[in-house]
Amino acid sequence: MLTACYNNSWSHPYLTQISNAEVITQMTRLEDTLFSMVGKVPTYMRPPYFDTNQQVLNTLGGLGYKVVHASIDTLDWQYNEQGNYKTAVENFRSQLNAGGNLALMHDIHWGTNNLILPEVIQIVKNRGLRAVTVGECLGDPVANWYRGKRAASSTPAPTPAPSGTVDPNGTCGGDKKFVCASGLCCSQYGWCGTTTDHCGAGCNPVFGKCN
Repeated sequence: MLTACYNNSWSHPYLTQISNAEVITQMTRLEDTLFSMVGKVPTYMRPPYFDTNQQVLNTLGGLGYKVVHASIDTLDWQYNEQGNYKTAVENFRSQLNAGGNLALMHDIHWGTNNLILPEVIQIVKNRGLRAVTVGECLGDPVANWYRGKRAASSTPAPTPAPSGTVDPNGTCGGDKKFVCASGLCCSQYGWCGTTTDHCGAGCNPVFGKCN
């Protein structure tokens, strides 16, 4: 039985319906907020609505994320009231019986934490199972479950002249001298986007605009 803390994007869009640059912005904006709150960010992410394709996976992988999906969907976002939460509990039970192992629940709901979760924990215990983190299940060292804020190199490489070619994966600069699509900034880490990290300190005006 698996539990996880992961990046779920900033505003929960369908990632296959936005550009690579927007996917990157969705992820890095939440990273910035999480880091400002707890001093680290998770290395795992779940695509909103489980919506993904190879292009999205490539982009997320380029940001250093391991993408996880759920095999048990309790629908707790819909069933978390005193009068209906048993539906979510039974969803968990039946999908666990069918071989599911990674459960999707949302701790923002009072009913999930106080009604559904206690029964889910009891079901897990009754089966002789143990709840573990995704990192433990994957065999990742604890040190790899979270990471710090992306940092710029202390000795940035000289900036080459741009080629004018826009990389479909949303990168900029580097050996291939990609530039950002119109209206996007090139961050010090070589990604296109519109956040303050992209457009503020370290922004590279040779490969994109800067504020």
